[in-house]
Amino acid sequence: MLLPWLILIPFIGGFLCWQTERFGVKVPRWIALITMGLTLALGLQLWM
Repeated sequence: MLLPWLILIPFIGGFLCWQTERFGVKVPRWIALITMGLTLALGLQLWM
Protein backbone atom coordinates (compact mmCIF):
# COMPACT_ATOMS: atom_id res chain seq x y z
CA MET A 1 0.00 0.00 0.00
CA LEU A 2 3.05 2.28 0.16
CA LEU A 3 3.47 2.61 -3.60
CA PRO A 4 0.11 4.35 -4.17
CA TRP A 5 0.92 6.77 -1.35
CA LEU A 6 4.35 7.50 -2.86
CA ILE A 7 2.54 8.52 -6.03
CA LEU A 8 -0.49 10.25 -4.50
CA ILE A 9 1.23 12.42 -1.88
CA PRO A 10 3.22 14.54 -4.39
CA PHE A 11 0.17 14.75 -6.66
CA ILE A 12 -2.09 15.93 -3.83
CA GLY A 13 0.63 18.30 -2.60
CA GLY A 14 1.00 19.83 -6.05
CA PHE A 15 -2.75 20.29 -6.31
CA LEU A 16 -2.86 21.93 -2.88
CA CYS A 17 0.04 24.22 -3.82
CA TRP A 18 -1.79 25.26 -6.95
CA GLN A 19 -4.99 26.00 -5.02
CA THR A 20 -3.27 27.93 -2.21
CA GLU A 21 -1.32 30.27 -4.49
CA ARG A 22 -3.91 32.97 -3.86
CA PHE A 23 -3.14 33.05 -0.11
CA GLY A 24 0.43 34.18 -0.60
CA VAL A 25 3.81 33.10 -1.81
CA LYS A 26 4.92 31.22 1.29
CA VAL A 27 1.93 28.93 1.81
CA PRO A 28 2.58 26.76 -1.29
CA ARG A 29 6.25 26.52 -0.34
CA TRP A 30 5.38 25.13 3.09
CA ILE A 31 2.90 22.69 1.61
CA ALA A 32 5.52 21.51 -0.89
CA LEU A 33 8.08 21.10 1.90
CA ILE A 34 5.68 19.09 4.04
CA THR A 35 4.56 16.83 1.20
CA MET A 36 8.13 16.15 0.08
CA GLY A 37 9.07 15.43 3.69
CA LEU A 38 6.24 12.90 3.89
CA THR A 39 7.37 11.33 0.63
CA LEU A 40 10.94 11.13 1.93
CA ALA A 41 9.75 9.52 5.17
CA LEU A 42 7.74 6.91 3.28
CA GLY A 43 10.64 6.21 0.96
CA LEU A 44 13.00 5.75 3.89
CA GLN A 45 10.49 3.49 5.61
CA LEU A 46 10.28 1.37 2.47
CA TRP A 47 14.05 1.25 2.15
CA MET A 48 14.74 0.25 5.77
